[in-house]
Amino acid sequence: AMLIGSNWIREQLTARDVTFVRSIGEIQTGAALAHLWVEELVSGDEVERHRTEIAWHLTNSTQRLEDLLRTENEKTTTAVLVDTDTTGKLLKHGRAAEKNLAEFSLVSNKRVSGFDAGLDVGIGSPIDIYYDGVFRKLLDDLRFMERILKDRLKRGRTSSSFIFQTILIAWILVVALAVSSIWNRELKRRQAEMALRSSEAQLLQSQKMEAVGRL
Repeated sequence: AMLIGSNWIREQLTARDVTFVRSIGEIQTGAALAHLWVEELVSGDEVERHRTEIAWHLTNSTQRLEDLLRTENEKTTTAVLVDTDTTGKLLKHGRAAEKNLAEFSLVSNKRVSGFDAGLDVGIGSPIDIYYDGVFRKLLDDLRFMERILKDRLKRGRTSSSFIFQTILIAWILVVALAVSSIWNRELKRRQAEMALRSSEAQLLQSQKMEAVGRL
């Protein structure tokens, strides 16, 4: 039960952060792909899937980031042991990333609609320069979040290892105490048995002496 419990604690400490790190990687990939599709579209290299890909990656990245922040916020309010400093930093950068992602999505749509209207939204235009700046800010926030999560994941693994070792030592102590108790009880039983045999021998000897005396 102790080993199963320690394994469960270890999984709880690490599984969520592993999922979060993967989600942030997918958000980064989605934003980068949306950026690439927008640049190709406004450069005149348009294919049918460009608009669909842009919309899908932006929507998917936004949803993933919202889910991550909501889960982390729920964890803060419901968990008993929470690293509030790390969680605070994560939520701070997460909200900044959420704001930059919303701006990135907005400018992406403006560039697409501007391209359809024949406006100057191509490479080197003012909106392109602003667009790249927002994209870099978004990636910076996501990298900060990823770094924070990896650090927390590393600490979580260290903590889980410590918990496992502590429980294992406690289990060994319990077994050692149980063995010691059984051994002491066995020694007392043997001593009592030897004392009983000695008493029986003395009684038998006294009975023999009494019989000899009677004779």
